[in-house]
Amino acid sequence: MYGRRPDQLMLRRELEARVWNAGKTFADYLHDKVTLGNRVPVSDTEIISYVIEGIPSQELRTQARVQCYRSVEAMLTAFANVPAPKEASHRSLTQRRGDPPAIEKDKQQSREQRKTKEVNSPKKCYNCNETGHFAADCTKPKRERGSCFKCEKFGHRANQCNPPKEDVNCVMQER
Repeated sequence: MYGRRPDQLMLRRELEARVWNAGKTFADYLHDKVTLGNRVPVSDTEIISYVIEGIPSQELRTQARVQCYRSVEAMLTAFANVPAPKEASHRSLTQRRGDPPAIEKDKQQSREQRKTKEVNSPKKCYNCNETGHFAADCTKPKRERGSCFKCEKFGHRANQCNPPKEDVNCVMQER
Protein backbone atom coordinates (compact mmCIF):
# COMPACT_ATOMS: atom_id res chain seq x y z
CA MET A 1 0.00 0.00 0.00
CA TYR A 2 2.66 2.49 0.98
CA GLY A 3 5.79 2.82 -1.08
CA ARG A 4 8.93 1.89 0.78
CA ARG A 5 11.35 4.79 1.12
CA PRO A 6 14.87 3.92 0.00
CA ASP A 7 17.40 3.68 2.80
CA GLN A 8 19.73 6.71 2.80
CA LEU A 9 22.74 4.56 3.68
CA MET A 10 22.08 2.21 0.76
CA LEU A 11 21.69 5.16 -1.61
CA ARG A 12 24.99 6.65 -0.41
CA ARG A 13 26.76 3.31 -0.86
CA GLU A 14 25.36 3.05 -4.38
CA LEU A 15 26.64 6.58 -5.08
CA GLU A 16 30.09 5.65 -3.77
CA ALA A 17 30.19 2.37 -5.73
CA ARG A 18 29.34 3.90 -9.12
CA VAL A 19 32.51 4.24 -11.22
CA TRP A 20 33.26 5.40 -14.76
CA ASN A 21 33.30 2.17 -16.77
CA ALA A 22 34.62 1.32 -20.20
CA GLY A 23 32.21 2.02 -23.03
CA LYS A 24 30.47 4.82 -21.18
CA THR A 25 31.01 8.50 -21.91
CA PHE A 26 32.00 10.85 -19.13
CA ALA A 27 28.75 12.75 -19.62
CA ASP A 28 26.71 9.58 -18.99
CA TYR A 29 28.80 8.68 -15.95
CA LEU A 30 28.48 12.21 -14.58
CA HIS A 31 24.71 12.20 -15.16
CA ASP A 32 24.38 8.90 -13.24
CA LYS A 33 26.45 10.23 -10.33
CA VAL A 34 24.50 13.49 -10.13
CA THR A 35 21.18 11.59 -10.25
CA LEU A 36 22.31 9.30 -7.42
CA GLY A 37 23.67 12.28 -5.49
CA ASN A 38 20.34 14.08 -5.74
CA ARG A 39 18.57 11.06 -4.27
CA VAL A 40 20.79 11.03 -1.16
CA PRO A 41 20.88 14.33 -1.08
CA VAL A 42 24.43 15.73 -1.04
CA SER A 43 25.88 19.15 -1.83
CA ASP A 44 27.40 20.02 -5.22
CA THR A 45 30.95 19.99 -3.81
CA GLU A 46 30.35 16.52 -2.37
CA ILE A 47 28.98 15.29 -5.71
CA ILE A 48 32.13 16.57 -7.41
CA SER A 49 34.24 14.64 -4.87
CA TYR A 50 32.21 11.48 -5.50
CA VAL A 51 32.59 11.93 -9.27
CA ILE A 52 36.37 12.29 -8.91
CA GLU A 53 36.56 9.17 -6.70
CA GLY A 54 34.75 7.16 -9.39
CA ILE A 55 37.35 7.93 -12.07
CA PRO A 56 39.40 4.73 -12.50
CA SER A 57 42.68 6.37 -13.53
CA GLN A 58 44.85 7.64 -10.66
CA GLU A 59 46.37 10.29 -12.94
CA LEU A 60 42.97 11.65 -13.99
CA ARG A 61 41.76 11.66 -10.38
CA THR A 62 44.81 13.62 -9.31
CA GLN A 63 44.39 16.06 -12.18
CA ALA A 64 40.71 16.54 -11.33
CA ARG A 65 41.58 17.27 -7.69
CA VAL A 66 44.21 19.80 -8.72
CA GLN A 67 41.71 21.65 -10.94
CA CYS A 68 39.37 22.30 -7.95
CA TYR A 69 36.18 22.29 -10.00
CA ARG A 70 33.51 24.56 -8.57
CA SER A 71 30.60 23.12 -10.57
CA VAL A 72 29.53 19.92 -12.27
CA GLU A 73 29.25 21.83 -15.55
CA ALA A 74 32.89 22.93 -15.38
CA MET A 75 33.92 19.33 -14.80
CA LEU A 76 31.79 18.15 -17.73
CA THR A 77 33.41 20.74 -20.01
CA ALA A 78 36.91 19.72 -18.91
CA PHE A 79 36.30 15.99 -19.38
CA ALA A 80 34.29 16.27 -22.62
CA ASN A 81 37.18 15.07 -24.79
CA VAL A 82 38.69 12.57 -22.36
CA PRO A 83 38.30 9.03 -23.70
CA ALA A 84 36.47 6.39 -21.69
CA PRO A 85 38.65 4.08 -19.58
CA LYS A 86 39.93 1.01 -21.40
CA GLU A 87 38.84 -1.47 -18.76
CA ALA A 88 36.56 -1.35 -15.78
CA SER A 89 38.14 -0.78 -12.41
CA HIS A 90 37.23 -3.36 -9.80
CA ARG A 91 38.94 -1.63 -6.90
CA SER A 92 36.87 -0.84 -3.85
CA LEU A 93 36.34 2.66 -2.53
CA THR A 94 38.61 2.04 0.46
CA GLN A 95 41.47 1.07 -1.86
CA ARG A 96 40.94 4.23 -3.90
CA ARG A 97 40.95 6.48 -0.86
CA GLY A 98 43.89 4.77 0.78
CA ASP A 99 47.28 3.94 -0.61
CA PRO A 100 47.41 2.79 -4.22
CA PRO A 101 47.91 -0.99 -4.39
CA ALA A 102 51.46 -0.64 -5.75
CA ILE A 103 52.53 1.47 -2.78
CA GLU A 104 50.81 -0.90 -0.34
CA LYS A 105 52.64 -3.81 -2.00
CA ASP A 106 55.99 -2.00 -1.65
CA LYS A 107 55.30 -1.33 2.03
CA GLN A 108 54.51 -5.01 2.59
CA GLN A 109 57.73 -6.08 0.82
CA SER A 110 59.86 -3.70 2.87
CA ARG A 111 58.26 -5.02 6.09
CA GLU A 112 59.11 -8.57 5.03
CA GLN A 113 62.68 -7.55 4.15
CA ARG A 114 63.13 -5.95 7.59
CA LYS A 115 61.84 -9.10 9.26
CA THR A 116 64.23 -11.36 7.32
CA LYS A 117 67.09 -8.95 7.98
CA GLU A 118 66.32 -9.05 11.71
CA VAL A 119 66.31 -12.85 11.63
CA ASN A 120 69.49 -13.17 9.55
CA SER A 121 71.59 -10.44 11.17
CA PRO A 122 73.20 -10.96 14.56
CA LYS A 123 72.21 -8.86 17.55
CA LYS A 124 74.41 -5.79 17.91
CA CYS A 125 74.84 -3.72 21.05
CA TYR A 126 74.94 0.04 20.51
CA ASN A 127 76.52 0.53 23.91
CA CYS A 128 79.69 -1.57 23.60
CA ASN A 129 79.56 -2.33 19.85
CA GLU A 130 79.74 -6.08 20.41
CA THR A 131 77.48 -8.67 18.80
CA GLY A 132 75.31 -11.19 20.61
CA HIS A 133 73.18 -8.85 22.70
CA PHE A 134 71.30 -5.54 22.59
CA ALA A 135 72.16 -2.34 24.49
CA ALA A 136 69.27 -2.95 26.90
CA ASP A 137 70.93 -6.23 27.96
CA CYS A 138 74.50 -4.86 28.06
CA THR A 139 76.42 -5.49 31.30
CA LYS A 140 79.02 -2.78 30.65
CA PRO A 141 78.47 0.77 31.99
CA LYS A 142 76.41 2.99 29.72
CA ARG A 143 78.51 4.84 27.16
CA GLU A 144 77.86 8.55 26.71
CA ARG A 145 75.91 9.26 23.58
CA GLY A 146 78.19 10.32 20.71
CA SER A 147 81.37 8.93 22.22
CA CYS A 148 83.68 6.44 20.52
CA PHE A 149 82.87 2.75 21.00
CA LYS A 150 86.53 1.84 21.54
CA CYS A 151 87.99 4.56 23.74
CA GLU A 152 84.78 6.33 24.86
CA LYS A 153 86.18 9.77 23.95
CA PHE A 154 84.47 12.39 21.82
CA GLY A 155 85.51 13.87 18.46
CA HIS A 156 85.86 10.75 16.37
CA ARG A 157 84.20 7.45 15.57
CA ALA A 158 85.31 3.91 16.26
CA ASN A 159 86.52 3.37 12.67
CA GLN A 160 88.82 6.40 13.04
CA CYS A 161 90.00 5.52 16.54
CA ASN A 162 93.70 5.09 17.20
CA PRO A 163 93.87 4.37 20.90
CA PRO A 164 97.21 5.29 22.42
CA LYS A 165 99.48 2.33 22.88
CA GLU A 166 100.71 1.66 26.35
CA ASP A 167 104.30 2.60 26.96
CA VAL A 168 106.26 -0.52 27.38
CA ASN A 169 109.65 -0.15 28.92
CA CYS A 170 111.94 -2.28 27.01
CA VAL A 171 114.77 -3.59 29.07
CA MET A 172 117.63 -4.94 27.16
CA GLN A 173 120.15 -7.04 28.89
CA GLU A 174 123.70 -6.86 27.90
CA ARG A 175 125.60 -10.04 27.56
